[in-house]
Amino acid sequence: MCKGRKKIEIKFPQLESDIRSLVDDKSQADPKFQTVLCYTRTSARAVKQALIEEKGYLGDF
Repeated sequence: MCKGRKKIEIKFPQLESDIRSLVDDKSQADPKFQTVLCYTRTSARAVKQALIEEKGYLGDF
């Protein structure tokens, strides 16, 4: 039995793909190619606001 808050992935199954669609054009690879990580110039606050305005999410997630 699971107690507490549901995982965000269960509550919003499309969330990951929606975030990726918002930040893909603003992301870049490590300039020295030392890691496989990508970096984005968008803040978490801006992503959340775009999810609310563009994708129709409610502000309570």
